[in-house]
Amino acid sequence: MNLLSHLYLSFGEPTIMVGNLLGDDVRGGLDELDSGVRRGVQLHRLIDSSADSHPAFLRAAKLLSPNWRHWSRVIIDVAFDHVLARQWDRWSDDSLREYLDRSYELMYPERSRLSSPHRARLERLIESDLLWSWRSEAGVETSLRRISIRSKRKPQLADAMADLRQFDDRITAEFEVLFPALADQCRDFLKAS
Repeated sequence: MNLLSHLYLSFGEPTIMVGNLLGDDVRGGLDELDSGVRRGVQLHRLIDSSADSHPAFLRAAKLLSPNWRHWSRVIIDVAFDHVLARQWDRWSDDSLREYLDRSYELMYPERSRLSSPHRARLERLIESDLLWSWRSEAGVETSLRRISIRSKRKPQLADAMADLRQFDDRITAEFEVLFPALADQCRDFLKAS
């Protein structure tokens, strides 16, 4: 799952949202983090491990495997956020724009709990409004290009757009299997911790 899914699966708790969004950037021990941010990072890791091993995710990634091998999982992460953005009204009573604006307002004050690099990352994420762009194919393509640029191998992930269009119905169906199960698991985690 990618950032929009991580944000949604934080269920509106500001420090959880921050930790969940920054989970990929946190390395090593979590002891130095604020307790709420730490829970968010733990939730992020739970989401990633659960999603990556779920049969629906694996089936979706397999659709792209012949052309993209290892990268198919990364591409599906982005594609699933695109599905979530397109289906937003199914998952939330608020519009995606209202949800993001409220989420940004909730998270912005929490940046003081973060180290400088993490604070800067959160501020860039909010200012760029990257999550809003995932509702369009152009936004997905831009995200795939950005991932390619950051990778040492420089794969041309934006070329996967043709495969994503070809398999859109099947990718969407797999997302619809995975996401409710993942949401239940995240609610249980938050209740227990």
